[in-house]
Amino acid sequence: MNFNHRKIRNIIRIGVALCTAMVLILTSTMTATGTATYTIVDVGVLDTSSSTISSYANDINNNGQVVGYSSTASGDRAFLWDSTKGIQDLGVLGSTSSGTSASYANGINDEGEVVGYSSTLNGDRAFLWDTTKGIQDLGVLGSNSSGTSFSRANAINKNHQVVGYSSTLNGDRAFLWDSTKGIQDLGVLGSNGSLTNSRANDINNQGQVVGFSTQSISGRGAFLWDSANGMQDLGALSNPSPGGRSANGINDKSQVVGGAYAPSINRNDPAFIWDSTNGMQALEFSPAYFNIANDINNSGQIVGYVNLRYRPSFAAIWDSTTRKITNLNTLIDSNSGWSLVEARGINNRGEIVGYGTYNNQTRAFLLQPTNVTAAPAP
Repeated sequence: MNFNHRKIRNIIRIGVALCTAMVLILTSTMTATGTATYTIVDVGVLDTSSSTISSYANDINNNGQVVGYSSTASGDRAFLWDSTKGIQDLGVLGSTSSGTSASYANGINDEGEVVGYSSTLNGDRAFLWDTTKGIQDLGVLGSNSSGTSFSRANAINKNHQVVGYSSTLNGDRAFLWDSTKGIQDLGVLGSNGSLTNSRANDINNQGQVVGFSTQSISGRGAFLWDSANGMQDLGALSNPSPGGRSANGINDKSQVVGGAYAPSINRNDPAFIWDSTNGMQALEFSPAYFNIANDINNSGQIVGYVNLRYRPSFAAIWDSTTRKITNLNTLIDSNSGWSLVEARGINNRGEIVGYGTYNNQTRAFLLQPTNVTAAPAP
């Protein structure tokens, strides 16, 4: 038999190309239309003997370590949770003048360094915790006009930079802390009458800081701060809340998310996403009192909650590209007994933390993605 080897090679190439194209079609179909579902982990509580048994998760790193706070018989305590050791009490800096004590963990980086705030004899103080030194006081910017002082830390990045807010003589101010320069005032966007306040809520690994500040126009403005440009106003949506806007989370692609701050009655205030190309855009929302976006990962998954005012709120997830919203309660086992109230943090693996109700108690949860359901391939 006389074979035409060139024709055979061409047929093989065409066949390989068609197979490759079909694989790409199937892959893109799964990515575009797939819906993640989650298994839910009860993070637990530190003490079951307290009169109020509750816990709240505020952040998660890319290693699956979770931080937040839990009730105990001695007061609320900051905790660190991981799948190996479970929930651990991080302690307190001290007690108040009345003898009470409490601590709250708000942020964690991938090295397991935790930030938050704790009671002391002189007021709340921002803290940094690690496995070597334990809980450390980060100090304050100053005292307010009444002579009292406080500071609270909200987030930490891989470069050990910490952000939060602290009292000063001129109002509460956003701060940036590092081990070299200590605690630094990031300023304000402007004044609103006698108010000159600002608050830093998050920091990415490039050192960009987001939060909210008083401004001269109206209410509060969401801001982005960096060392080169200082504090920049991120603008507003077409239906700005009279209470202004707050930037709550930022990823390493400089995408910022947030929502309305102190919205008024009978307002439908959407959460937002901002980037330098498109500016501030509204995320999809159900008619509600207000919607808040708390965090965004590097894949563009956004988490937060929807406040329904006269009905239970629900934890939500948005996609940054479509800006579509999904109630997270629809993505867990309907027989789990959980009602997810607020999602506070999401890592780059898509794991989500927050709090909900379980057995009539408020409990911290961890959601772990379990599968992607593909649509039928063409």
